[in-house]
Amino acid sequence: MNTAELAGDDWLGIRLGKPCWHLGANADPVTALATPTRPAFIDCKVPVAETIRCQALTDAGFKLIDTAITLERPHTSVPPQVLEGKVRPARNDDADAVVRVAGAGFSKSRFHADPQIDRVIANRIKADWAGNFFAGKRGDWMVVAEREGQIAGFLQLLGRDGHLVIDLIAVDSAARGKRLATNMIEHASASLMPGAPMRVGTQLANTASVRLYESLGFRLVRAEHVLHCHIH
Repeated sequence: MNTAELAGDDWLGIRLGKPCWHLGANADPVTALATPTRPAFIDCKVPVAETIRCQALTDAGFKLIDTAITLERPHTSVPPQVLEGKVRPARNDDADAVVRVAGAGFSKSRFHADPQIDRVIANRIKADWAGNFFAGKRGDWMVVAEREGQIAGFLQLLGRDGHLVIDLIAVDSAARGKRLATNMIEHASASLMPGAPMRVGTQLANTASVRLYESLGFRLVRAEHVLHCHIH
């Protein structure tokens, strides 16, 4: 099987403790399951309209874990908002605080939704993802939100295909409902890639996140089922 059909993910493999693979859009799932060494983990995404493909994957042993949605907004779709609190670019000395927020700030990700992935490991994946920004391995920009002098949230961003992309965002549980996520998004929109549309991915099950993005003018452009297979 060539790399277009089954691509390895060493970064994820280290965190899950076994080889990890991403299944290509047209790859045969039965062949894929016979290919990796054991134990192994394989994931894939399938557009929600492709019901036959989804059924073939579940028949082969994949489990439906999540429905991922992508939303976009044009730069001009939301009027400027008045920021509350302090939002600023991340500094190197913010790393520990950001990693702490990331490690406790998620509950709806595909890793958290997978019953075969321990919550501690799922939290570590998100913490390491944010930590990669400070190591220069992930993200083009990051902004943080402060509350009472402490880091209470962060927003990691990418520039892709002319879009400003929200790569990862989290707010400390004690600071939610204080408009910090809104403030970070609007700060990034105003100061990074001026005039560019924005794009974000989230989980359909994360209704609070969906409501936030819709309130800021984001609209659904794509939906995909996410499937996992743990090979023992």
